[in-house]
Amino acid sequence: EVFNFSLITFFTSRSWKKKKIGKLIISKTHIYGLVKEISFPFIGRISHTVLTQSHTFVLAALLSPEITAIYSFTSKVAMLSKHFVTIYTNGLFGSINIARAEKSFKEFKISIEKALTIFFFFLIISLGFSFVFSYDIVRYWVGADKFGGEILLLLIVLYCFMIELFQFQNNLILAEGEF
Repeated sequence: EVFNFSLITFFTSRSWKKKKIGKLIISKTHIYGLVKEISFPFIGRISHTVLTQSHTFVLAALLSPEITAIYSFTSKVAMLSKHFVTIYTNGLFGSINIARAEKSFKEFKISIEKALTIFFFFLIISLGFSFVFSYDIVRYWVGADKFGGEILLLLIVLYCFMIELFQFQNNLILAEGEF
């Protein structure tokens, strides 16, 4: 995290020097605005983490740890595919802000449509991959008896699809400032 922050700071300051942008002005008004802007995504991240991680504890408490392990092994490939698409979705947040600031509404709409097309392409390909190859990966990883079945896998893939779709829409709303 510190390395990434340092790297981003270095390249941003270098870019500002090339474009001859003045020094950064920090005031209480700017800090308040920044906290206001980042609080919604931050709270959304916390709730997303709680939502996606707490279900295994509930499953273990209500059912058995063995069934929870089978669920966990079955969902690994789909969750990995979902996280692959999440990288694109989160990276799109800043790009949408820049496009909104620099382009006309028509060009902005076209860029959103292109982003949505690429998003659906990545999402369908990655979740399709996870649906097709999950059984083989789980079988080689921990054994075929730890695979939860195709119906469970289909439910997990549908869950990942819906969560990614909602997260993408959430990022669009946040980037457009409509919260």
